[in-house]
Amino acid sequence: MEVPPTTTGGKDGRADTQIVMTLNPNTNEMTMVTIPRDTRVNIENTGDYSGIHKINAAYTYGSITDYGAEKLQVETIENLLNIPIDKFVAIDFDGFRDIIDVIGGVDIDIKEGFWKKTFITMTRKFISALVKIN
Repeated sequence: MEVPPTTTGGKDGRADTQIVMTLNPNTNEMTMVTIPRDTRVNIENTGDYSGIHKINAAYTYGSITDYGAEKLQVETIENLLNIPIDKFVAIDFDGFRDIIDVIGGVDIDIKEGFWKKTFITMTRKFISALVKIN
């Protein structure tokens, strides 16, 4: 799970990206499923905050109610998917960048060039190419 540092120094942040990964030791296969951050779920054990919320709020509510950010996030995902979660990792964007550096970067194959509007430069061109990001 990626938790942006925001203005709170990483405390009480909302999960931006959530990925559930399963490993099957019998087949040596790994499956990764992304949970959209706007998925509506029932968040429990948070007093006045309990009820239907976006799943990315579970981490925040667990933190601000002292229930436990990671504990509530895991329980909420377990209830949504009806599976046990054995291990949990939360990183911020700097941690994500460090992981990419450790594995030597990531190749991204841009099949077709495109333009993207941004707030700063107004437009940015991406050309068709194999790009290494590290």
